[in-house]
Amino acid sequence: MASPHARSSQLVREYTTESGRDSRPRNDRTPDEDTHYPASNTKRGSRTPLDNGVPQKTYDPAQTWIKRNQHHQVRPHEEDREDSKMPNMSLALEKKVRRELQFLPDPLKLADHVRGVLKKGDVEKALALTRIASKDMECVVSWNHIIGHLLSEKQVSAALKLYNEMKKRAQFPDSHTYVIILRGLSEPPVAADTLGKALAIYHSLGAENSRVKPTTIHTNAALRVCARAHDMDALWSIAAKIPEQGAGAADAYTYATILNAIREHALLESGDRKDDSEIAALRATSIQQGRRIWGDIVGRWRAGSIMVNEEMVGAMGRLLLIGLQPRDWDDVLSLIEQTMGIPRLAPKLGSKMRKAQHLPIRVHDDVKREQTNVIDGEEPESEFDRALLLDKRGKESVQLIPPGNNSLSLLLEACKLTYAFRESYEYWDLLTNKSTYNLRPDMDNIHTFMRILRQTRASGRTLDIITDTIPRLGWTPHRKTFRIAMSSCSRDKKNPNVMEYANTLVKLSEHYNMEPDPKMLLQYMELALSTQDGEVIRQTVEQMEGSITKLKSLISFGQHDGKKSSSWDKQDIVTLMRTVVGAIDQMTNKQLIPAEKIQSLVQKRAKMNAFITRLMDRMEGKNIIPKEKLVELRRDSRQLRHLRQKLVEKEKKAKGTWTHAFATMLRSLNGKGPTTNDRSFYKEAPTVAERTQAEVDEFRKTHQIAIQGKNVPKPVETFDEAGFPGYVINEVKAQGFANPTPIQSQGWPMALSGRDVVGIAETGSGKTLTYCLPSIVHINAQPLLSPGDGPIVLILAPTRELAVQIQAEVNKFGKSSRIRNTCVYGGVPKGQQIRDLARGVEVCIATPGRLIDMLESGKTNLRRVTYLVLDEADRMLDMGFEPQIRKIISQIRPDRQTCMWSATWPKEVRALAQDFQHDFIQVNVGSMDLSANHRITQVVEVVSEFEKRDKMIKHLEKIMEDKDNKCLIFTGTKRVADEITRFLRQDGWPALSIHGDKQQQERDWVLNEFKQGKSPIMVATDVASRGIGMIENPPPYHSQHLPFPFPPLHCQFSPTPLFALA
Repeated sequence: MASPHARSSQLVREYTTESGRDSRPRNDRTPDEDTHYPASNTKRGSRTPLDNGVPQKTYDPAQTWIKRNQHHQVRPHEEDREDSKMPNMSLALEKKVRRELQFLPDPLKLADHVRGVLKKGDVEKALALTRIASKDMECVVSWNHIIGHLLSEKQVSAALKLYNEMKKRAQFPDSHTYVIILRGLSEPPVAADTLGKALAIYHSLGAENSRVKPTTIHTNAALRVCARAHDMDALWSIAAKIPEQGAGAADAYTYATILNAIREHALLESGDRKDDSEIAALRATSIQQGRRIWGDIVGRWRAGSIMVNEEMVGAMGRLLLIGLQPRDWDDVLSLIEQTMGIPRLAPKLGSKMRKAQHLPIRVHDDVKREQTNVIDGEEPESEFDRALLLDKRGKESVQLIPPGNNSLSLLLEACKLTYAFRESYEYWDLLTNKSTYNLRPDMDNIHTFMRILRQTRASGRTLDIITDTIPRLGWTPHRKTFRIAMSSCSRDKKNPNVMEYANTLVKLSEHYNMEPDPKMLLQYMELALSTQDGEVIRQTVEQMEGSITKLKSLISFGQHDGKKSSSWDKQDIVTLMRTVVGAIDQMTNKQLIPAEKIQSLVQKRAKMNAFITRLMDRMEGKNIIPKEKLVELRRDSRQLRHLRQKLVEKEKKAKGTWTHAFATMLRSLNGKGPTTNDRSFYKEAPTVAERTQAEVDEFRKTHQIAIQGKNVPKPVETFDEAGFPGYVINEVKAQGFANPTPIQSQGWPMALSGRDVVGIAETGSGKTLTYCLPSIVHINAQPLLSPGDGPIVLILAPTRELAVQIQAEVNKFGKSSRIRNTCVYGGVPKGQQIRDLARGVEVCIATPGRLIDMLESGKTNLRRVTYLVLDEADRMLDMGFEPQIRKIISQIRPDRQTCMWSATWPKEVRALAQDFQHDFIQVNVGSMDLSANHRITQVVEVVSEFEKRDKMIKHLEKIMEDKDNKCLIFTGTKRVADEITRFLRQDGWPALSIHGDKQQQERDWVLNEFKQGKSPIMVATDVASRGIGMIENPPPYHSQHLPFPFPPLHCQFSPTPLFALA
């Protein structure tokens, strides 16, 4: 069957032959032969007679129609077409379009039809309709619809090609065309070259031959493109050309766009800066620009040139809130008062009526002086003074703006930042009261207010909002709503009714048919555990039974929408279930409930524990360990259990101890464990061997070194005598150390000998290097790690702060050996720690709690650990980590080397050493009674309660006479820490506080500010005693005590004097 194109060509040939026309190809004829004019003496369609050798031109209507439609004969078939965006179209499509155009004679009907076609996604048909119709009518609106649709689909290049094509087809773009293009180009994400295209289109409006002149709408759209592209230079170049008045003058949207752009640019630039002073200066400069712009807005508003709306006020308020100065936050209240007439419920900052508040200033001193230069007793001048909008008679010269949800959010955020909690309650009541502003808060307003209630520990009022306010307003609480409310209860632990509030919250979440939130339930369980009441814990476990069943179903079968739970959701659920299992263990171990109620709880515990085990097996098999490796590990595990049972049965008959036999069989199984001889890496230097026993005794006596045990090596006096390899010695000398400290002189030979070691020395004596350097030598003598292997060296520390310090030392001295390490501790996300363990590390520094989480979840193992360090063992026992320590050590091979380091030697530490060390040797440096550091001068002053703060100020004045001094103030509670910090900041002292309620990032920031001297006064609870590492080789340390008690301070010392007040 012939193709349509063949049939079309045949018809053309037949028609031209029948009409007497030349059937030769068009290219074989001359131009004159192809042209005809009508002739009255000839028959239509016949050959034209010659006149002097020149053919007379004749007119043939049929030939004219053929020539007009001849281009269809050479177009490719629609099945062969590749690009539907090209102007060419198939014959079938053209026929279909032409039939539809017969019923669309009006441009408006055509535009509506094109829009309907675009909604169906048929861009090719819409283009065909518009292109064919463009020959006979003006259809700019249809072109606009197509361009807008392409821009909404992120097809920027195609849209701009159509923009150029419509101009070529004499369809001149109108004002709305440019608005559509500029607004479409401003939609995120904005590509790198998009801004240049947008600016070229916008500036073309200002050309002399432009049919469309730029208006305010075009300018606003162009400014929006610049703002989304974060190009402030381009934005200011456009803003500088905006006329003061007229058609192109700035309106409220113009100013709102510019203010929002300034804020976003400041936040973006701040993210790239690490220096706090640079961030503060950058944000202060941005806010100063906004203040100048607002001054211009107020002047034009008063003159009647512009109408201010809530969007513009919100943009200015959000810009003020990114500042780091209390004055900026406080000016938000003045801004709302100026534009909306809502009175300030808090006196202005700097005025005599303003009560002292704890304002957390986090900026450099230079910036602080520049921004907060307020004369005492006088109100600061502000661009937001309401008097600027009053006329000569003292009346409002403008129409005030009615407040909305954005305004309420601004007020609440400002009150939260300035700690004006009472005023935030008053603002909420004022704006939501039906007799005043009758504002209907949205859920964002409610969540902001609930966060303020959480900060003030108002758990009862938080519950009232969920039970009364939200239903009355017609809203439905979100998952976030219950999470904020439960965290409010967690902060309000001392409230006797807090558990009743928490129970009501859980029941309400079930009433709204919400999927259980594992994070909220975890807070609920931890709140019950904090009561230490067995009956409360039991009721909480029973209350959560239905939610836990639903969570199991979510993991097994997915959500209602068919989506599977993510790994993070599963991890949250596992954490919750483990907490419940721990709660049941606590009730049974401590006998907090009657014996008859324990049996049902034990059954629930067994089911949950089995589910956790199955889930973690699936997770580790899919995400962490390859399937074939997992099979191998399970086979080894079964073989080890069989060997252990066999050894237990033959324990009495076997020669030697059970531990030695098990270690021997373990080495024969995998061939990786080093023997006892392999652990000894110490070779006594000739100079050390030549020293007589009298010289050794004199050295130990001079440095207060006492030893216990058999065959203790002699101490070394230089780094070279320690016998370290060259790469270790080079790293030590690169740090500028001259000679080893006493604990290092005696501890290095002991640790390198491969024997179990106990080291007792005061904090700051260099114990970290005493076990770090031998561990590097130990690692380099072991086989390389294989996939799935755990660490070779395990260092347990009591706190995350100390763990981070140890990691810094390992990084410093292990880089030449390319030893990988990770620090595993709580309070931060687990993701990076899990990835480090999965890749394999030779050294793992960990706190006991987080390490057990990693072991139970299968993220690591301790099969390769042959060098175990317990740092600050006394501190770990004081913090109640003994069960965790025993659980961890039970998973480590018996032929390990165990080094225990401590500042004191109580009976608990001795019992731990007897249980886990074999034939250990011990070194003591200094006095055996090391509960107090002998290099600290302690002064005790007994004063009454009301004299404390006066005494503290006098000591601070004396201490801070030297600008390099630092002072650490200890308190017993978190509340007192905040009160003292507020008191000192009000008096002008650069103080920051640190305690357990602050997040880990904020605690790290405060410690860093204190170490660097930016805030030389730090008020702290015992959190600060968890290792404030600064620098070794400490100078004399001075401590002044007020009343008792004073927590133990575990820190390395600053090169400048450090004072402590308790």
